Amino acid sequence: MLSIAELLQVPALRGVRVLAGDANSRFATSIRFVEDAQGLSTLPAESIAVLSKAVSADSQGYKLDINLRQAAGQGIAGLVLTGRSAPGPIAMTAAMLASRSGVVVLAAPEDLDVVELIVAAAAGIAGWADGELRRADEALTRLRTMEPQPVPGDTAEILRVGSEALDLDLTVRAPEAGDVFARILLDGQEVSTISARMPHGHRGAASRIVVSAIAAAMERSLSAAVHGPGIPIRTRSAVLGDILVADDANSARLADQARRLGVSVDGWHRALMLHLVKPKEPPSFDFLQTIGEAALRVVRAGPHEDYSAGASLATPGSQTPQSGASGWHLARWEDRIVLVEMWQRQPRLDVGRLGMAAGRDVLASMGAQFPQLRFRCGVGMAHQGVQGLRASVAEARVALGAPNRNNLVGYDAAGLKSMLLEWYGTDTARQAVRELLTPLEELGGERAETAITTLQAYLDEQGSLVRVAERLHLHRNAIVYRMQQIRKLLKVDLDDADQRLAVQLACRARLLR
Repeated sequence: MLSIAELLQVPALRGVRVLAGDANSRFATSIRFVEDAQGLSTLPAESIAVLSKAVSADSQGYKLDINLRQAAGQGIAGLVLTGRSAPGPIAMTAAMLASRSGVVVLAAPEDLDVVELIVAAAAGIAGWADGELRRADEALTRLRTMEPQPVPGDTAEILRVGSEALDLDLTVRAPEAGDVFARILLDGQEVSTISARMPHGHRGAASRIVVSAIAAAMERSLSAAVHGPGIPIRTRSAVLGDILVADDANSARLADQARRLGVSVDGWHRALMLHLVKPKEPPSFDFLQTIGEAALRVVRAGPHEDYSAGASLATPGSQTPQSGASGWHLARWEDRIVLVEMWQRQPRLDVGRLGMAAGRDVLASMGAQFPQLRFRCGVGMAHQGVQGLRASVAEARVALGAPNRNNLVGYDAAGLKSMLLEWYGTDTARQAVRELLTPLEELGGERAETAITTLQAYLDEQGSLVRVAERLHLHRNAIVYRMQQIRKLLKVDLDDADQRLAVQLACRARLLR
């Protein structure tokens, strides 16, 4: 955009002087003639108001201050006083007001015809607009010529090229007030937004066009990366999804169908379940399939190793699985994505650790590709056969249902924790925990955590105030006071064995980390 200082370099305008304000930092998009001071209230922002000789002669003392305030309220870039011979400095109050409001005060020489002034200024601004349109056209041309050369999914390269061509600092972030931005959609679902500070005037208008084109190019690249030849993937995905919900009568038929598609349902299986947390709107089937296929590519691109017992590790990044491995497959369970790794032979004991590593890779990649969405991942254990496949998926689902703030949760195979996870994974159990502990949860924040921790310790130590005090590093009297307050709040009888057990299980499930 053209600054007022640059506009004054037009030969016909070189006699125009700056009386107040910063002409280098104020930009103009149009020029207007003002025959009456009241006309200032009708002018567009970023315009330069050329005052008639009569209005200029009347703009003395406090009246100039009034005109400046009115111009500032409209967002006018500058006022040009005309018809004054060799104008001297304006009043200090007007100069200070011009500086604070950003309105540049200019004086045209008396011998410069007002019509010539307006025509010259309009031509200078129009020439700059043409330059901005040329810049936008060059940016669009660069975007067209780089497709389909970028690697599918390399949206960062498209963003870089578009930003350089437009000379804008475009980034992937939520828009702020005054930004130019465009949303990036994948299968109708918003996955991210590109934003930059909105330039003024003609450059701003050109920027809106090009930023939308950049977003469209990023959408095409992302779609090419997450789709591609997907018919075999979707066919296997549908069959595996049917197996997860089928009854025994249909399991055998579906297992045969899976075998014909190359899925080793008779081998060993370990499931990862990916869940989209609190989306703005329910995700469509196509969008979930797209997310699933993107996650599948992540795990398939990782180290391909033979995890079967007695096998040695393959070279990380190798492209061919070892003989014991059957690879990764995609399925769906309700509105959740399931990734299943399969082996022909029993996997090694450390396969659980490697499953957690795969979950971390998936979450990191999803976070990078879809920064405005939040995902959690549950990891099941390895089991054999069709029933083992179902068991691993169920474990991953139970892990996701655990009251855990971590985005990645593994299923614990042994001890009370796994039983609590499975119990807490049911809607009935979660509702029971909420109802039992609601009076303490309503304390909010740290007070709620302190009360529930104290209650759990009291129940674990079978009501021994001495042991609870030692465990929490508090004086016995402090425990007595806390428990008095907790008993008043809870709607249960802690002296009743059944109610006491229910509250103890609720505390343990609530505080699982």
